[in-house]
Amino acid sequence: MFYTWREFSEFLHMTRFEVFLFLIAFTCSSFFFTVKFITETSYDLLSWWTVLSPLFIFDILSSYFCVIVFIRQYQTGAFRSAFVRAFFSFKRIFLLVLLKLLLCYKWDDRLAVNYSEVLLPLLYLLFIFFCRSFKL
Repeated sequence: MFYTWREFSEFLHMTRFEVFLFLIAFTCSSFFFTVKFITETSYDLLSWWTVLSPLFIFDILSSYFCVIVFIRQYQTGAFRSAFVRAFFSFKRIFLLVLLKLLLCYKWDDRLAVNYSEVLLPLLYLLFIFFCRSFKL
């Protein structure tokens, strides 16, 4: 059974616009990732920070959009839904930014930890999504 757009956006606490922005950022970041691996043998053209910069820009735009949605929901009187959506959205954004920061530090050899420690924010985020899936 597939989710509808409404259920999918409720599940992720993202609108269609945010999903569209994510797809654009992910496509650009994938392109930079490919360029980095193609040019890595001769010289280092891109750093890991520039490879993941479209995803960081998406996080900035997504947090700005979440603030706007929070203010609009708060003004209409939906206080509880405004705070719940803002809490889960900012937690999601924080965990994704933390994951990308840890990956950049790990790939630049500035952080001497295992990948299991780097991917802990992703595991926590998946656990939150797993728990939220029972509410639908």
